[in-house]
Amino acid sequence: MARTTRKLKQRCIIAAAILLLLGFGTDIFRLFYIQVVKGEEYKTKAESQQLSDTEISADRGIIYDCNYNVLAESASAWLVYVNPSKIKDDAQRKLISQTLSKILKLKEERVYEKISNSNYSYVKIEGKVEYTEKTLISDFIDDNDLYDIVNIDPDTKRYYPYSNFASTILGFTGAEDSGRAGLELEYNDKLTGVAGRIITAKNARNGAMSSNFETTYDAKQGTSLVLTIDETIQRYLEEALLECYETSNCLSATGIVMDVDTGAILAMASMANYDLNDPQGFTDEEKAARSAAIQKGLEGCTATPFEMMQLAAETIELTESLLGRFNTASASDLGVGALSLRSAVQGAWLNVLINIGSLKDKELAEDYRAKGEALVKKVCEAADRVYATVLTLV
Repeated sequence: MARTTRKLKQRCIIAAAILLLLGFGTDIFRLFYIQVVKGEEYKTKAESQQLSDTEISADRGIIYDCNYNVLAESASAWLVYVNPSKIKDDAQRKLISQTLSKILKLKEERVYEKISNSNYSYVKIEGKVEYTEKTLISDFIDDNDLYDIVNIDPDTKRYYPYSNFASTILGFTGAEDSGRAGLELEYNDKLTGVAGRIITAKNARNGAMSSNFETTYDAKQGTSLVLTIDETIQRYLEEALLECYETSNCLSATGIVMDVDTGAILAMASMANYDLNDPQGFTDEEKAARSAAIQKGLEGCTATPFEMMQLAAETIELTESLLGRFNTASASDLGVGALSLRSAVQGAWLNVLINIGSLKDKELAEDYRAKGEALVKKVCEAADRVYATVLTLV
């Protein structure tokens, strides 16, 4: 009887131990899963709930002419955003969407939709806002006690002090302050600055805490460019081209002024030009005219090097015909001439190729391609024959 009782006690102890292990094992596994497996994810979520991260826009680098006259710079503007989690009710939401859409010339339905999710604490409404609109929004905030709901932060906007001056050289930036054309696009990585940040702790009500819990990382301006362009010479060139463009009724007019000693481009322009501060502000007729002018210019830029290829083909025939009919002492001159013609046709062919890729007339582009390939083959093969013969004579 006593032996049976001991066995029963042992079994109870074992069962209790197993239950304890299972219970604690589950908790241990759960802790491991939360802290190790999902640790980074939960850490990120906690930080997003505890911290507010606001980006500080960085100024792009300044573009100067050769005398350090400013041709493009970043001007002060403002960013408007809303904290939907602070909006009290739908009436306040409608008031905000109606007023902001009217001041910023946005669609009211779109603004209302943006600020409808109360789970969000930051919704961008518009960037690059001018001073006049910024003042109206500030008054609206004051009049309706919308502090911490509608907010305004510093922003930057690209500004071109001379509007359409050197427009085909400078290019312009897009909505996100990145280069879209010209030098703004070509040197975008260098001109773009490094954005700063303001990290602020949030309280239980999702509001900002005092500045003691705030860390600021200053934005860094992008690298500036100094061009070889001279503002005065550029202006004279543009005025002359504009007069030619308007009086001759041509599709386009292009001019370049170069320093003959250094090769530096002192001025370069093409008509018609456009307002850099409003690059999208073309009418349909202006867009069509601009597109036609670009295509006409491309056709001209393609025809010239192609004519050079044709001349090289004719000249190589004459060169090869001189084999066996020249003084041996001048054999090297014939070889140098053949090699020069080979280089000339290959260089001209590269210029043709880069232009036909942008031609909208695909039939014309394919015609250039077929004839050009034949000319390159003809000249290179003939030049090789002349060179091989000359090598046996020198």
